[in-house]
Formats: sequence, structure tokens, C-alpha cells
Amino acid sequence: MPGNRPVPPGDRGVYQGVQGMRPGARGPGGAPGSSGSGLTGAFSGRNLAFIAIFLLVLAAGVYYGISKRHPVMLNGVVKQVENQNVQGPIESFDPFIVNIARTDAERYLKVSISIELTTPSAAREVKTKLVRVRDVIINVLTSKTLPELDSQKGKEELRRELIQVLNNVIDTGKVRNVFFTDFVIQ
Repeated sequence: MPGNRPVPPGDRGVYQGVQGMRPGARGPGGAPGSSGSGLTGAFSGRNLAFIAIFLLVLAAGVYYGISKRHPVMLNGVVKQVENQNVQGPIESFDPFIVNIARTDAERYLKVSISIELTTPSAAREVKTKLVRVRDVIINVLTSKTLPELDSQKGKEELRRELIQVLNNVIDTGKVRNVFFTDFVIQ
């Protein structure tokens, strides 16, 4: 190639760099020997814009993914979002067999109950207060009449009432739900 041959020392007027450049000239970037538009090939203006947009979208996606996995920080305090789908500790009781109100002891209810609590400490408290917990459950069950126990609406009302009275007994947490695992009226 004619432009790449060795140049004798002292021959300053002869082309020594990039083809099309005068000796000693500086290109757009200010560097000796640089030429052209400054950005070529993969780093042209249009491609650079696409790369910048891609990096912004990628950064937004990473930020979104990380923020969903970790608690939200508000005013320096971590806000814990309670997940309602996570089941708490469950305590189950021996079956209750009680007379149904206003049936002259001719009808009875046999029901097995389990309660879902919000914290493990509440589950421990239920175990230590088992006699009192069973007593309040029996008081609620014996106050119910046959029509109240025989309908779905009545069972839902019984569930709400049990949650309320049990939450009055427990100090270290709450009863989240009451489950009837066996419900027989005779």
C-alpha cells in the first residue's frame, strides 16, 4: 500500500498518518491523526440513541424487579406489607358437644373448631389459656338456636362472633379466622 510505506527521517512534508489528513492536522475529536465524523459504525448517532434507550429500559426493569422483592422504604422507615395469603399458626381444639338453645336438651351440636392466629406468640397464649378459650367458645355455642346454626348465614355469624370473643381473650395477637372442621346437628 502506498500510504503505509516507511518514511525517511527528515522528510516532514510527506504524508505520515491517516489518508486524507495533512501532517499535524487534528481531527474533530482533537486527537492528532483522527479523521471522519468522529462516530462510525456501531456508534453512529442513531445507534447510540437506541443503545441509550435500551439501557434506560433495562435499568427501569431492574429497579422494578428489585423493588418488588424488598420492603418499600418510606421516610427512612421500612413499610412491611402484610400478605393476606400467608397462613398463620393454626390451633385445633377437641370437639365441642353442646345442647342447642331452646330445644329442651333434645338436640345437640357436635363441632370441631380450629383457629388461625396472626402470630406464633398468640398460638402459645391460646395454649396457656386453653380452659378460658374453651369456656368462651362453649358459651357462644350454647347461646345459638337451631335456626341460627342450621343456615349458612348463621354459621358465618357464629364464625364472626367467635373471632370477636376470642380476640377479647388473647392479648399477644389476633384470631384471623375460625374453621369448622366438623359440624353435626343431632
